[in-house]
Order: sequence, then C-alpha cells, then structure tokens
Amino acid sequence: ISVLLAMPAHRDISPFTVQSLLQTQHALTARGIPFDMELHTAGSCITVARSRIASNFLQGDNNKLFFIDSDMVWKVDDVLRMIALSSVMDVVCACYAARSDPPKILMSLPEEFEANQYGCFPIDGAGLGFTIVSRPVIEQLAEKAPKLRFPGYEPMPHIFRFGEFGDEWMGEDIAFF
Repeated sequence: ISVLLAMPAHRDISPFTVQSLLQTQHALTARGIPFDMELHTAGSCITVARSRIASNFLQGDNNKLFFIDSDMVWKVDDVLRMIALSSVMDVVCACYAARSDPPKILMSLPEEFEANQYGCFPIDGAGLGFTIVSRPVIEQLAEKAPKLRFPGYEPMPHIFRFGEFGDEWMGEDIAFF
C-alpha cells in the first residue's frame, strides 16, 4: 500500500489539523508505509481542487488516494484503520459532523443495510472529508469523466463535480458516491 494524503484547501489550516498531519507523517514513516502529501488550493472551488488532486494522483505511483478536508482533526489510529480497511474495500469513508449550526452528519444510507465483518456498512453517499479510495476506482471514474480545461491547468478529467438527483442538487462528495 502506498498513499497520497490529499487536502483540498481554500482557507487557513488550523494548528490542530497541522498537528494531525505531522503525527500521521511520523506514524506512516515509522511503519514503512510509503506516502506523499498534496495540499491543493483552488480558490473556493472544491470541485476543481479535488479533480486536480485526482489527476495528479493518476500521474503518480500511489495506489490509495486519501482525501482529508483542511478543517479535519484526527488521531493517527483513525488513518491507520482506514488504510487497513482500504486493503479489503475499494472506498472507505468516515462520517463526521458538517460545519453547520446545529451540526449534522452528511450521510445517505440505503433503506436496509448490514455491517460487514469489519464493522463497515454500505452507504449511498457521504462527505469526502475523510475518505480513502483505491486507484482502480479513480481510474474508472477518470475514463468516464468529461475532460475540462480550468484556468491555469491542462485539460483533466473532472471527476468531482456537482450533480443532481431528480430536482435536487448534490455536492461533489455525494455525487461521487
């Protein structure tokens, strides 16, 4: 397993997030898990940042893409568990509270679901703020995605784009799922 830790950002990163990143870097290095880190800023357009990260990921050698939002704070064990789970599942995400008042969990569940032997269950959608994805998933999505040229970039697969379901708007994270 080799991982690209990717953080789309458009504002300041808290010291707590930086501390989580540094602890994760130390733990992965100590365990001999190859990784790269990418912080990508794209103004306020998260879809461009995520698609640019995916494009860079496809040009590299890592086999796991781990999105972590720039306002997340986590424990090293959370990352290690997600990496371990990604060795048996193509996409693994953790739910977390959205920045809203009152806080709410952004997750869409099927009507019926059952946890697997790892304690994970299928979802219809969730936030991408703490999600690890295997290379074949990104490759398949890149093949099907429209190739767009964003200002300052070469054309790239626009994988992470807003969507719609009937007459409802979907963020790039729910649309991804």
